Amino acid sequence: WPVAARPPVWFSMEDEKLSIIDHLEELRIRLLTCIIVVFLLFPLGYWLSQPAIDWLLVTFTPPDLKLHTFAMHELFFLRMKLGFGMAVAGAFPVVAWQVWRFVAPGLYEHERHYMSRFVFVSTFLFVLGAAFALFAVYPLVLRFFIGMQMESERVAGTWGLANFVGMGTILMLGFGLMFQLPVVVYLLAVTEIVSLEAMRKARPVIVVVVFLLS
Repeated sequence: WPVAARPPVWFSMEDEKLSIIDHLEELRIRLLTCIIVVFLLFPLGYWLSQPAIDWLLVTFTPPDLKLHTFAMHELFFLRMKLGFGMAVAGAFPVVAWQVWRFVAPGLYEHERHYMSRFVFVSTFLFVLGAAFALFAVYPLVLRFFIGMQMESERVAGTWGLANFVGMGTILMLGFGLMFQLPVVVYLLAVTEIVSLEAMRKARPVIVVVVFLLS
């Protein structure tokens, strides 16, 4: 298509103009699909939560460190939260695919060509970020806080199981999402939402923002 003759971004692949209601209906269907997939994966995530907790304890806790629960229901709700987090992580490829299917009709042909790799690359970066958080950042965080606690002779620390597991889960999900930044920047560039020249000019600000987020 010549530049002047390109269809507006709200045209679908079949070049049919969609109304706002049509877009909202499609968005609702995409969101429901993601929620259903997470719901279906939740029983498996809950079943795997206890082996995951045991693996974390064996792998990352010092031999002399004992973790405690402070309520009868704490372990149950901890497994619920961990199972939900594992279900969300397992459903990430489906979520990425639904995002791609929702965005794709509004793109030009060359933009759809670039974004066709979105699902694979995004899933790979999420797994890479979660693995980096678990095996590189999490042990450093644990050693830092345990060492700080041992420096105090007058304060005896009581470590909770929920805090121990929750810290690892938050780090994995957080790093998995932050590792999507290359995909976001790539999509902004290929769709020309933000020009490369604007990105170059904003580089000092972006560096500061990334530093603060880190």
